[in-house]
Amino acid sequence: MATLDHSLWLNGSGTAVDGSVVVNDGSLSTTVTADFTGNWVSADPGNSGQDINSNFATSDRTADFSFSEDVENLSFSLNGVNASGAYNDGYRVLVLDENGDPIPAADITVTASGSGINFTTNASGEIVVDPDTTSTRVVSFSADGPISRIVITSTPSPDGSITGGSGISDFTFDVASPPPCFVAGTMIKTQSGLVAVEDLQVGDMVLTQDSGYQPIRWIGSRAVSGRGRFAPIKITKDTFGNDRDLMVSPNHRVLVSGWQAEMMFGHYECLAAAKALVNGDTIYRTPCTEVAYYHVLFDQHEIIFSEGALTESFHISAVSLNTVASEARDEILALFPELIGQSVASHQLAKPELKVFEAQMLSAGLSARAA
Repeated sequence: MATLDHSLWLNGSGTAVDGSVVVNDGSLSTTVTADFTGNWVSADPGNSGQDINSNFATSDRTADFSFSEDVENLSFSLNGVNASGAYNDGYRVLVLDENGDPIPAADITVTASGSGINFTTNASGEIVVDPDTTSTRVVSFSADGPISRIVITSTPSPDGSITGGSGISDFTFDVASPPPCFVAGTMIKTQSGLVAVEDLQVGDMVLTQDSGYQPIRWIGSRAVSGRGRFAPIKITKDTFGNDRDLMVSPNHRVLVSGWQAEMMFGHYECLAAAKALVNGDTIYRTPCTEVAYYHVLFDQHEIIFSEGALTESFHISAVSLNTVASEARDEILALFPELIGQSVASHQLAKPELKVFEAQMLSAGLSARAA
């Protein structure tokens, strides 16, 4: 879980200014860019719980936050919200998904610390917060995501002509990362023949490159939006020895081998993330509405046969554990209790791994020679 401290936007005089900041979430990170209109300032001493305040606004003020990497499980609150006479701490909140589309209000949890706060949704998809109480309230928001942007507008409308003093708390969120795994329908080579990944069972014996047949210890799945960074990648037939088109998630690693890899990186066999091998011809993204991704875990990291190509099994690491649901993470750590409490839970990689830019260099070299 990461925290965005809004005091980072304040200059020496206590006024919020536009800028960008990198927020880390374990081994993951996202760059948050803020764009403020109107005068957002440091919190009033009497209104604790927020870092940036909108005081005495007579027209709309916006605080616009965008994320370079989508985030999930985002939570924040609007604090000190109330209304009295001409004063009205109204807000409009717009939360955008990974495609830049408004997330439906039904998928956002909004609660108030007491009565007298009205919620509606306007035609733009904004959640409208309209207080009708002189008592100050805390209005809390949470959304699962993925989320690419959030725009918070402070406004005295519709019932007032000026805002009082209220503001925005810090954000907490998880940085989203596409899980490394197979798309449903991928055929895996087992002791019983080819089996679709979604039909595999714990205990099934799967053929590995280095360890013969190995039993599956755990299988997990996750349905996500198939757009944006989560869009599956198609590796067309014969690209890496696969006898059918192979569909994997962007972070799923494929075994690449040959004298080019050995000459450039000192290893005949290397693992490369599919996203780094995209060439727009034989390897490309295939956006869809929703995609089901499947994880297959063994006692150790293995290279297995998927559609005839050599690709990785699920690799336990701090990064990969962040991509699965908390229930799945608990199941994995129950199977491998020796990893509990380690600062970086990890199994050793089966093969050397190329960095993204290294894999891109190798892919460009292979494409140039094939041309």
